[in-house]
Amino acid sequence: MERYWKSFRIGELFERSGRHIIKETIKNLNISSTKNTQFSIRNITGSGTNNGIACYLEDIKDISKKKEINKLTITTNCQYIGTCFYQDDYFVGTNDNNIIDIKNKNLENILTNKSYKYLSLILTKIFHNKFHGFFRKIGCGNDFNREIILLPVIQCSQENAIWMEDDGTFITLDTEKISEIMDKVDANKRKKTIDFYEAEKAKYEVEKAKYELEKAKYDNDKEFLEERKKIYWKSFRIGELFERISANSLKEPIKNLDHSNIRTNEYNIPVISSSGINNGISGYIKESNYDKYLSNKLTIADPGEFSGKVFYQKEKFLFTYNVRILRNKLNINFDNYSYKFIANYISYIFLNKFHGFTRKISASNDFNREVILLPMYDENSQEKFSIKNMGYLYLLSQIKYWDNKINKYNNF
Repeated sequence: MERYWKSFRIGELFERSGRHIIKETIKNLNISSTKNTQFSIRNITGSGTNNGIACYLEDIKDISKKKEINKLTITTNCQYIGTCFYQDDYFVGTNDNNIIDIKNKNLENILTNKSYKYLSLILTKIFHNKFHGFFRKIGCGNDFNREIILLPVIQCSQENAIWMEDDGTFITLDTEKISEIMDKVDANKRKKTIDFYEAEKAKYEVEKAKYELEKAKYDNDKEFLEERKKIYWKSFRIGELFERISANSLKEPIKNLDHSNIRTNEYNIPVISSSGINNGISGYIKESNYDKYLSNKLTIADPGEFSGKVFYQKEKFLFTYNVRILRNKLNINFDNYSYKFIANYISYIFLNKFHGFTRKISASNDFNREVILLPMYDENSQEKFSIKNMGYLYLLSQIKYWDNKINKYNNF
């Protein structure tokens, strides 16, 4: 049976709930700093230590109605934001934390203590590093649902399956693999589990890039190999190649629209906002609601915290007021990979130069005057952009980036 790693959106697997939160404040309750026969219910608060446990409460009527067991909890709004713990005993909560429920009951039924602890460490890695800060709060939808998690899976029979792949293969969570991982890192559990996760993620990404490079068949393209012999690099002002436009942008934030945080058959049009992650996608809306769609474009965040971050949007999309479209002024026939090459290049220029929440890129100065180098070649005395070489370089850069990540953890 084949074993491999599979990526999931957090929102596909988990949802958050505050049903365990009690109304009473701690000062109005009898508490104990240690567990005993009278005080047996954990009180979970926004914390980064002691499994989130602030104290123990009596198992009285109002508290008993709210108690839960065998759940993940996550701190949502304090300096420990994103810290996740597994609660293997009865607990309630008082503030700044949520329960993380497993959406699929079949998945929940096969989770072991080690599986829960593994998930808590990886979710902490994902959310605490991304959203830490006392005034940051994990939003109800976007911040949580759209993040990506990699999990080990294994092929199985239909009766034991949790998911089915597009090719009809049945798979389930590889709890045995998770157990092996947790056993390996027992001596230094938290750090090494995260290191192992990062290494596996890097392996997944580098194999993906290598597959795309192989699929593009650059090394077998005689025309491209001849073209590469003629390549030289030429500098352009960015304003010579692209123009920033905001026409047809949505006039209000996505939170005010009928939208979904996860792509569905009904909500299938991505909305691009000022962001540095998830290809700029902040949510999805219904296709029938709007008619000013774009596709095959570069988007740039401006203004905002991620001002200057560029993404390539291949499919139909809409964009909000804090995003601009980079119009291809010369109508160069860039493809998927060459657009991604340029997106990374322009992002590198502007993110390093203009980062900061209140920074706005000036169309006449900050944007137009910056210089970008692109590969060119001559054909029949005519200067042309080397589109294939841009794509080739993009895929090589992805492989190198993730190979470096693997090397970072090669002593795991």
